[in-house]
Amino acid sequence: MADSTLHVGPPISTVFFLAADVEKRVTTEEEAVGEIRASGGYAISEADVQIACRVVHDEDTRGADCFMFAKLVLVAAEAAHGRSRDSPWWLAADMFVYCTMRSLHRMPAGERLAAARAVVDEQISLLRADRGLLGRPRERDELADTLMAAALLLYEPYYANLDGPDHLVSLERWRFRRAQIGMGRPEDGDQPLMPAPMDAAKDALDYLDQAVRIARGHLRGLCLVSQLYVLEVLTVIDPGAGEVLRGRRRELAAEAFPLLDRERAPVEYLDVLAELVRAGRLPATLPADRVLPAEPGELAARYGPVLALSLICRTMDLTKAGTPPAGLWAAGEALAGQLGWPDARQFWTVAVHSLPGDRMVCQPGTVAVKAVRAQLEQVHAAGEMTTRQLAATLVHVAAHVANGQERAAIDVLDRIEILDQDFAADHASPLNYLVVTLAFRGGAALRAAGEREQATLLYLLASHAATSLGVSVLCAELAEQGLACVEELEPDEADALFTIGAALSVANTALFPLGAGAYESQAEFVRQVGQRFDQVLVRPPLQSQLLMLHHHYLFKGADFGLLVGQPGPRQWDGYTENLLAEVDHAQAAEPYRPEAADQFPIARPSGMQVLCYASADEAQPGSTRYGRVANLRRSVDANLTRTMMEQASAHGTIVRHDPGLGIGDARQLQAVLPPDTVLISHYLGVHGDEPTDAENVRARLTTVLVTAEDYEVTATNLRADGGILRLIAPGGGQTFTVHGLGWLIAELREAVNADPLHREVTAHAARQLADCYYKLGGPLPQYLGKWRAAGKTHLCFWPHGPLHLAPIHLLHTEGRPLAEDWTVSTVPSLTVLTRPPLPPHPSPTLLAAGLNDGGKAFGLPAQPEVERHVREVAAGFGSGTVLVGAEATPRRVLAAAPRARYLYIATHGSHDTEAAWFQCLYLHPDPDNDGRLFAHDILRADLRGVDLVGLSACETALGRFDRNDNVRGLPAALLLAGVSTVVGTFWPVAPEVATRFFSCLFAELAAGRTKREAFRHAQLVARQEFPAYRDWGAFVLIGDWR
Repeated sequence: MADSTLHVGPPISTVFFLAADVEKRVTTEEEAVGEIRASGGYAISEADVQIACRVVHDEDTRGADCFMFAKLVLVAAEAAHGRSRDSPWWLAADMFVYCTMRSLHRMPAGERLAAARAVVDEQISLLRADRGLLGRPRERDELADTLMAAALLLYEPYYANLDGPDHLVSLERWRFRRAQIGMGRPEDGDQPLMPAPMDAAKDALDYLDQAVRIARGHLRGLCLVSQLYVLEVLTVIDPGAGEVLRGRRRELAAEAFPLLDRERAPVEYLDVLAELVRAGRLPATLPADRVLPAEPGELAARYGPVLALSLICRTMDLTKAGTPPAGLWAAGEALAGQLGWPDARQFWTVAVHSLPGDRMVCQPGTVAVKAVRAQLEQVHAAGEMTTRQLAATLVHVAAHVANGQERAAIDVLDRIEILDQDFAADHASPLNYLVVTLAFRGGAALRAAGEREQATLLYLLASHAATSLGVSVLCAELAEQGLACVEELEPDEADALFTIGAALSVANTALFPLGAGAYESQAEFVRQVGQRFDQVLVRPPLQSQLLMLHHHYLFKGADFGLLVGQPGPRQWDGYTENLLAEVDHAQAAEPYRPEAADQFPIARPSGMQVLCYASADEAQPGSTRYGRVANLRRSVDANLTRTMMEQASAHGTIVRHDPGLGIGDARQLQAVLPPDTVLISHYLGVHGDEPTDAENVRARLTTVLVTAEDYEVTATNLRADGGILRLIAPGGGQTFTVHGLGWLIAELREAVNADPLHREVTAHAARQLADCYYKLGGPLPQYLGKWRAAGKTHLCFWPHGPLHLAPIHLLHTEGRPLAEDWTVSTVPSLTVLTRPPLPPHPSPTLLAAGLNDGGKAFGLPAQPEVERHVREVAAGFGSGTVLVGAEATPRRVLAAAPRARYLYIATHGSHDTEAAWFQCLYLHPDPDNDGRLFAHDILRADLRGVDLVGLSACETALGRFDRNDNVRGLPAALLLAGVSTVVGTFWPVAPEVATRFFSCLFAELAAGRTKREAFRHAQLVARQEFPAYRDWGAFVLIGDWR
């Protein structure tokens, strides 16, 4: 939990893990608060709160957000002791206000500020309620200190985010984090906003004016310095009053200087020194030993790493007329590396003015980069400057670039790696951060001047730097700025397509670190960026087939595509293993099936939950019978995706598996398409004249059609809802998010599965299949005719959102299903097609496994013919291994699978709507499991030698998809483990139908047919013997059909 020397037990450990459950959505904040109050606050003591303070210190140093933990400790202290100055509540309140302030540094959150302000105002009221206060100096100081804390809470988040060359831009970037991270969260809809900077500053000054009137000595000096900080914020937001405010800041600095104790307030002391230096009241340069209260290497031990880094940065800034002492630089560099973003940015900002070897004297003002660069290179060529000195000095020159020369400065910084590769590597973070800040400044000026193409190029250059830093908010803002350039384009603007292509390249580079599939907090931002690009790309003057295809690649399952491009076994860390063990323990009380916990708020049509976007918003009240275990499974499900992304990134194995979609080039993708195949990629957007984030909008389907010879784009405005809707379960339990087409698809699936009696499909279903043809992505008849004439026979669909679960192959065109004339397959990502196919095997083998009574312990009925059927399929194939009965256990199947070319499993299956990585097949138990083979078990297997998996179980072709189309579930797990192709079922299917279909499929594979040919043959045979759509139409081919 915290530092190894700190041993934490109940009640603090209890509160800590309860806070973690709230953050993971295992339980709600209201339930956690209720549990604490019902327990009497766990009888928390003053000593317990002191331990909590140490936990907060250690966790904060690691960059963790302790807000919820501190809030629950405060609840416990109040429940145990009430609110008073003499109870543990007081210390807990101080801790909560501090944690809130720290969290606001990273993310503006008005609801948090409001909660903390209410607490500190309560403290002030309690202090003022003591009528004898004015006669006791200590109590007056405590009131002054509390008033200062209230002011600090208000202004410090703004002040802490005044970084970089343009303070207004840095404040906007801080506000942008909330828009980026919090977008689309249901609970954010009615939350209070952060106050405007001017309002926050005025309220802070009100608190401080009261504090200054009663404070004494050092405390009074601190209050004066706080006023100085507030005035600095006001100087930024009100430049017109700058001169007056600067004069008042000099007066405050002069008044505070003799009052401050350097040892107790070293940062404030340094800031006052800096103000006095700027006022000319102290020398322009001061030696570091006069400025710092201790040796650089001792600062972290005395003040903690965050404060120590602030001291070092301020000292470097104050003494930057020359190279700082080596010990100061080394200590700052080490602490910046330890802390990372956002604390390190202050070091990155100041470091570029005093890199080791820098020969330039730092002075206020700007320089002409090109001219100074030429002079320095002449000096270097004459042998009067080393290469290392030239590199360091050029960086300093770039940091002082004049407005309008940002591109030239970035070009200089690009040259540093050529000059001195080791120097560039040693100081990569400060250099990259400088590139990003220059791009933001220069890009804004270029956009204002209408030079959008040049602005986008600046953002593109900076996107690589931001990605190297790994700072998601910078990456997100670069993508946002590039998109803004595109949205400002005039239809007839020169080089418009180039600008769009460059902006897509910015998104391609910058959005990757966001990991929208792994980090749900950023998913909606990425989705909105994709939707807004789609709005631009369908405008007729700006349409480009290649750019639209590139857009689909970026905004449809990008994270899944990254992972599937690196197939093979996934390794879980200890934390993930513990979470899985916790789920096993939670389910041990009784056999758990997720259907029992299903609380979807609308009864019809059935199967709606699987068509919703997978989201932590589906968390339900933990107090319900299945609530906590369901929420825990959802949390683990999300953590598994996050772990895969984080581990791959940490080991450097994640790379974009290039599908040949460089701007203006799709040749690699076309090269994998045989002459008889058409790739059809769908993207669900909204009508071009409607906002992308509204609920009552109409859908638009953008389709890219790719063949080996050419590609085309169509955009169809649909008569269907296009917004993402939120459905809240009765009582406010769960929130489901679903695309407007979700209802249509659920109704269609339900109609197809209705008993057709003597017909192939009911008349109602036939009408729906015809009515939905265009809405769900059926190709236009003229294209079908053209393709058929050109010898095309295979349609490979790359769906989007709920279209993944639409029976596209059954849609009616000219009165018959699409699959009657075409082989239809699907892919969840282009990467499935562009990773190298398995080489031919001279004697492929089959592993066939099945169980008659799989899932018996979970109330599922026996299937007495399954094991016989499995033996028949294996016998028809001719070679392989059969595991039936007690031999068909999860462990034995996974152990034998890597040695087989084909894998076939017949048993009961369970689609898991609440946690798709827990989708499972029911096998015979091993000694240490209950027989369920989960999707997350498959993720740990190495199945890179398996070409095709057939799953004869209910709903094995289903899964969940998130807002950015990253898929989860059994098919996804098999593809990630290395399997090339999965053949599964869209809905429950009768045993005799499955028997016939898979017998034909594997017999054809044994005869040497391709996977696509074998699937087509099995589908036709099944249809001939079982003509009902719900029978033969249940089977789908997912993945690489080659």
